[in-house]
Amino acid sequence: MPIDLPPLRERRETFWCWPSIFSGSTPGAIANPWPGFEPAALERLRQHAWPGNVRELDHAVERAALMADGKMVKPADLA
Repeated sequence: MPIDLPPLRERRETFWCWPSIFSGSTPGAIANPWPGFEPAALERLRQHAWPGNVRELDHAVERAALMADGKMVKPADLA
């Protein structure tokens, strides 16, 4: 049965939960606990068009978590 979902760029109202979903999706990838996201970092993610859709977001969240030097991902961590 096909499931028709609009792309991420059309579901911005649900954005607040995406990073937390993906941050737990790769167990063992990072030895440290996953950091949280500063509001400005979440807003930067929300504003992105996400042409790669879910896979691109997943990779961006994982990279940001690896780049974060503290307990929170900052906008600068989202290169």
